[in-house]
Amino acid sequence: MKFQDWLNRDASTPWPYQQVDLIARRADDQEDPGGVCFRLAFKWVACQVYDRAFKFEVSEANAEKIVAKQGVYLKAIAPYEQRVGPGTAFRGDRYERFFTNVDRISTNLLNVWGRKANRYNLTFRSTRARELVGRPEFARDVSMVIGLYGKEPTPWAHATAFHRKGTQAKYFDPNGGEFDCEPGDPVAEMIRKDVKRYATDGYSLDEFALYVVTGS
Repeated sequence: MKFQDWLNRDASTPWPYQQVDLIARRADDQEDPGGVCFRLAFKWVACQVYDRAFKFEVSEANAEKIVAKQGVYLKAIAPYEQRVGPGTAFRGDRYERFFTNVDRISTNLLNVWGRKANRYNLTFRSTRARELVGRPEFARDVSMVIGLYGKEPTPWAHATAFHRKGTQAKYFDPNGGEFDCEPGDPVAEMIRKDVKRYATDGYSLDEFALYVVTGS
């Protein structure tokens, strides 16, 4: 699907892909992680870099492994989510600590996943961004996971991904699927429009971390 068509969709349009469908296929003894966006965004980026097929058909994907990998990540960031907590904890120093620690854990784990022998050889660098529009990363060939971070109603995060090579550009959201960008599309503005829906119903969308592939 074209990215612009997705942005213009009617609210009743079925989502092409949903991470919750994959989560539902986890093993019986696995807890519901609530989301596997971070692991899926990494897998999608790796598939783009190495020109491999991403398994959009959830019956073909290894749901148990994906949930387990995301679980490792969630357990690592859980202490920081609990520490900042609700209420008055949203003042700058508390949120700053949350962002700093989750960003550090995210970068480290992406590099752990990216250095798997005989599978990947990816390295990632994190760049903090208050806004996507105008970022130079979107104007060149790039592969990256995009981290979304918010303060309200509790500190939270989501992950999407972007890949450009030459005139070909694609965007991936684990809550929607893969979308093709047309040459000349203002992709940063389009991604910003897409992720703004995560700042609805009382949720803030405060800043981003661009986890850019720097070596492969």
